[in-house]
Amino acid sequence: LLKGVETDIEWAVETIKGQKLARDIRTGADVDPNIPASDRLNNRLTKFMLTVIDKETYLKMFQEFGGEIQGNTAYMDPGEESEAFSQWVIHDKKAPGSSEVVIKLFAQKEMNNLPPDEQSLLKSYQQDWPSIFQVVKINKKKSIYSVKDLLSGKELRFRDKSTSKTLTNGSIFIGRAIPTGEDLYY
Repeated sequence: LLKGVETDIEWAVETIKGQKLARDIRTGADVDPNIPASDRLNNRLTKFMLTVIDKETYLKMFQEFGGEIQGNTAYMDPGEESEAFSQWVIHDKKAPGSSEVVIKLFAQKEMNNLPPDEQSLLKSYQQDWPSIFQVVKINKKKSIYSVKDLLSGKELRFRDKSTSKTLTNGSIFIGRAIPTGEDLYY
């Protein structure tokens, strides 16, 4: 019961955050300077993405990724699944009419307009890499696990609530390491 309630609360929070972001985009509101740098940067990236990807193309990407559309409503888990979709669109999909991915276009256009903490994060976001990882240690209580990148040999620490619950020592998975600005990746 507790897990179900926790999931419902997380979905409600993420849904409300998504609705606020959509409202801010529609009204042209500036990003709240009091939220963490990662949230500010992600909001700016999302706003930018919506200026280079039209609604029809976005909905096609949404369906390609596995989202469901019924009428005027799009359905996807508002937690990790939505986050994974956003990262896929920003890091992997070339912007329509461009040979560049969205995050690179954003950096080219906006890097000098960002506060220093967001510039630093954006630079690290661009250094992400997809790879094959093997779990070497898990702290399920803190949702942190250490992995070895099987392609480079590098060791990293990830923070991810959902995967830290399902992975075990020795698990192998394919993923993308994206710096959080700390000594952690997600």
